[in-house]
Amino acid sequence: MTVLPPTPDAMYGPASAFAAGSLAHSVFVADVSGDARLDLVVAVPGQSSVAVLRGSGGRSFGSPTLYSTGAFPKHAIAVDVDGDGVLDIVTANQESGAGEDVSVLLGLGDGTFAPAVHFEACANPHHVAVGNFDGGPYLDIAVACWGQAEIAMLQGVGGGAFGPYELHLSGGAPHSLIVADLDGDGFEDIAVANLGGSSVGISYGNGDGTFEAVVLHPVGASPHSIQVADLRGSGVLDLVTANQGSDEVSVLLGSGGRDYTVAHFAAGSVPKDVAIGDLDGDGNLDLVTANTHGNYPDGTLATDVSVLAGRGDGTFAPPVHFAVAGTPFSVAVADLDGDGRLDVVTANWHSNDVAVLYHQGTDLAGESLRVSGPR
Repeated sequence: MTVLPPTPDAMYGPASAFAAGSLAHSVFVADVSGDARLDLVVAVPGQSSVAVLRGSGGRSFGSPTLYSTGAFPKHAIAVDVDGDGVLDIVTANQESGAGEDVSVLLGLGDGTFAPAVHFEACANPHHVAVGNFDGGPYLDIAVACWGQAEIAMLQGVGGGAFGPYELHLSGGAPHSLIVADLDGDGFEDIAVANLGGSSVGISYGNGDGTFEAVVLHPVGASPHSIQVADLRGSGVLDLVTANQGSDEVSVLLGSGGRDYTVAHFAAGSVPKDVAIGDLDGDGNLDLVTANTHGNYPDGTLATDVSVLAGRGDGTFAPPVHFAVAGTPFSVAVADLDGDGRLDVVTANWHSNDVAVLYHQGTDLAGESLRVSGPR
């Protein structure tokens, strides 16, 4: 592993690697075992499985436990889809054959999961999210269908089961999606990052399971992922995309209605994913991207994460880079060791593992952070 020199930017130390499985592609942080310790849920398409790494509450994780899914899962999330108070796992399986599918693995309450049940979706499902789109008692699933420029909607019918899918145009080749009430009307909407078309497509929900025609907003080249947060503390949701074709993030500042102002900020080289959190403890949300290509000045391959410090007004400082190995395709932030500071975790395609960068207790200027809670 190539480690960047610990100049004043040593907010994070060298990455700690934990085996996950073949071609680790996405990582999701949640307490799936119910022991108040954060665990990692990792999509491992090389083994057509999802891996669960149990957290210790400190700075270690257990060996991965693999659960079979559909073929080549690219994304996995942990969410309670059957309403029993226990987290379940949902995966988007890109290569399950005719009528590619999503898999649902119901949690058993002890950190283990029942065998996967598969529900037909669309061509090349690449990303999943859940929401209540029809006002019913059950969660529904939204799927980014990379292979057919559409979103698939699977209505929840109870017990962790889902009905036949319906398709909605996305305005491009959707690679990632989020679910949120973007216009404040009380109904959940869907925003996708259209890798083909270099746009964000927003489908505004009507609250009855239907959606208005997609509205497109141009962003940087080839957006690979999308996230949502209130970046300014204004009570209005904003959107962020990681644009692998232009080495930047696009920030779409919301108006409280359906208009957005777009700005672009340099990230790392070929950013695949973006996560949002207050990494430096100043009260402003920051961005972190997972970057997959490039070279350091000495010619060695640079696969790293970039931290863009937020200024609280929707703008961001130039990126500071921290090395990880193995081509990170996914990034998440969470306080994994319980010290009150946000750590960074990546899923690494070529090294078949996850890498955790634990917070060192300083900000990007090298100043010590004050935190509340356990240390």
